[in-house]
Amino acid sequence: MTGGAFPVADGGRVDPVVETVGLLLELTEHLKDRFVAVSAEMGVSMAQARTLLRIEGSASMRELAARTRYDASNMTGIVEGLRAKGLVDRRTLSADRRVRLVVLTEEGAALQGRLRGALARNVPAVGELSPADREALRAILLRALRRS
Repeated sequence: MTGGAFPVADGGRVDPVVETVGLLLELTEHLKDRFVAVSAEMGVSMAQARTLLRIEGSASMRELAARTRYDASNMTGIVEGLRAKGLVDRRTLSADRRVRLVVLTEEGAALQGRLRGALARNVPAVGELSPADREALRAILLRALRRS
């Protein structure tokens, strides 16, 4: 996707910032396609898989909505779908009975691990990099995400 797909800067070269953003978008599309396929293979929707991957310990519905960037009104349906599959439980917070916590069941934690493993194994764009390049990419992405 290089060359003609990007505006050319003065001097006949592709603007490196524009090209980098374009390459990140291309990689994101590839990752999303892979994420959809892995989710389907594991028997959950992409929204359910994304939610499962964002649960560490327990999380309120509001926290999950923020972590997934889904509208809070959609979280109930997503969590209920996960609950129906036996992947999460909903509990009431003892300090504030209005707050509903979502916790992984044993089966949900196992699926979360399988999802993470499948996603990590099936991304050649990252997996085929040398360990040094993977670490450099990781460090760059962490810095970029902290700024956005």
